[in-house]
Amino acid sequence: MPAFYIMLFAALGLIALLAMRETAKRPLLGSVPTVETPAEAAALVERQETDPLIDTSTMPLPVRRA
Repeated sequence: MPAFYIMLFAALGLIALLAMRETAKRPLLGSVPTVETPAEAAALVERQETDPLIDTSTMPLPVRRA
């Protein structure tokens, strides 16, 4: 009987794995892009409207539009 439980939970894990979206090169939902220098921050702000990898609608901070 325990083998059936293992098989059941393995199948549930496989379903969860297949249902997950790919997050390569993108920050996770709700996270803010990180930078190391003020120059990187300025470059990020300049291109945030056109960069498809940055979704400002999911960031936890209010976005100030110029």
